[in-house]
Amino acid sequence: MGNRVTYKYGEDGKLVRSGKFERMLADGQEPDYEVVAGDMLIERTMRKLPEERDEFGGGDRAHKVEELGDMLELVEFLAYLSGIPMFEVAQAQEAKRRVAGDFLDGIVVRAVTVNEGDEWDRYYGERPGVFIRLEPSHEP
Repeated sequence: MGNRVTYKYGEDGKLVRSGKFERMLADGQEPDYEVVAGDMLIERTMRKLPEERDEFGGGDRAHKVEELGDMLELVEFLAYLSGIPMFEVAQAQEAKRRVAGDFLDGIVVRAVTVNEGDEWDRYYGERPGVFIRLEPSHEP
């Protein structure tokens, strides 16, 4: 057998399914790994969602179904780690849909103007990672 080579998993590793890890071992791979739990496991699971989202974008229908299954697996696992039964998640989903609607219309809001100091100004202002406050234009 030739020389061995090492591949890094992302910047600081990534969460993998137990079956994939078992296959690595069975195939003679030598993983450098750690087992995480608690808050770190939740953090690593949340980091996995964007990876699956990105993988969803390419491929045929079968590939998209597989990636949606991966995302659902992660959501169900996050619920489990948080002690939240999936039926409660489904109830919350339905309640929010009744109050706020769904995404079927494909509406994308680029910006919104609100009255300074009102409840919406506070709502948007308290979430700077999501909403960026633009300075008012001073047109003559």
